[in-house]
Amino acid sequence: MEDGAKRLEVIVEFMVPGATLSGDTFDFENNFLYPAYTVYTSEIIDTLKAKGIKRIYYTPAENNDATAFTEQAQDIWESLFEAVRTNARPDLEQTKDFVLSLHQYVKQNKDRFLYLMKIKDYDDYTFTHSVNVGILAMTMASKHGLEEKLVREIGLGAFLHDVGKLMIPKEILNKKEKLTSDEFEIIKKHPEFGYEYVAKHDHIPPNALNVILYHHENYNGKGYPKGFQDEDIPIGARITSICDVYDALITPRPYKRAYSSREAILSIMKESRVKFNPVLVSRFVRDMTPILQKEPLIPVGTLVLLTTGEVAQVEELHSTGDLRPIVKILTNDKQQKISRPFTVDLTLDSTRSVKRIIPR
Repeated sequence: MEDGAKRLEVIVEFMVPGATLSGDTFDFENNFLYPAYTVYTSEIIDTLKAKGIKRIYYTPAENNDATAFTEQAQDIWESLFEAVRTNARPDLEQTKDFVLSLHQYVKQNKDRFLYLMKIKDYDDYTFTHSVNVGILAMTMASKHGLEEKLVREIGLGAFLHDVGKLMIPKEILNKKEKLTSDEFEIIKKHPEFGYEYVAKHDHIPPNALNVILYHHENYNGKGYPKGFQDEDIPIGARITSICDVYDALITPRPYKRAYSSREAILSIMKESRVKFNPVLVSRFVRDMTPILQKEPLIPVGTLVLLTTGEVAQVEELHSTGDLRPIVKILTNDKQQKISRPFTVDLTLDSTRSVKRIIPR
């Protein structure tokens, strides 16, 4: 951090529970309060108010980690592109070391790894997307309880999942208009192109290769290149598929706006049992939502349609990513209002679950 970095003021009265600040915080007299990246809960905010602290001050930390990882990723992808252009055998040892470092960083920094995902640029999409999908896939795999060796191998495959696109003409990849059927058939070959290219390297584990080859397979068997269904698709590819779609949705592209995190997660939920394994979707929502956004996925007051056909209103949440909240049942299964609404905790009722959110 440069000596001239600007010190910022935060008014305690306006602080929102769940906020984090990227620098150590101090009071007006420069007394240390809390370390960088502290999650400012309601309790902490109330403590500051009780002590009569109306303003806190911090100096934002430079995101040197994000810059370093992004530069490394760019170097790797430029090397890969040159190797593809000259039809050379890929040297992936640098890539394996990079993914190992990325995995260690994510483990040590837990929720702070989101700062690695902030740099998004149209021209840099290939390698920033690769870093982001690698981070998300390793985090999700770890929370799924997979052993660390497999988590790293999934991360390697996730980082390289789109390497086959280096063999696709740029005019097709970057086309703003809708692709023709012939162009889409060319795009659909990138998993096989990538698999065949990376497989030339002697020491790439099969789990990583499976991610590259199968990350576009769908739960319903209508994906590509093999048309595999659910359990036939390797676990790493099923995890990476969800993470790939999430990052693609939240990233601005020349031909589309960026989705908010909530919009992206809700979009993934709609593809449960279509593109994605429903158990993995539920775990993505449960485990990743609290990391990816501070706001609840289904806020209190939201109207929801239950799997029973009943309409209910969300009364209380167990967590940010809660899909089984406490709800008040407002209608019967024919969606007719009932005279005595009643409350149900969906975590304790296996016969009901949220089917979809009802727009206001």
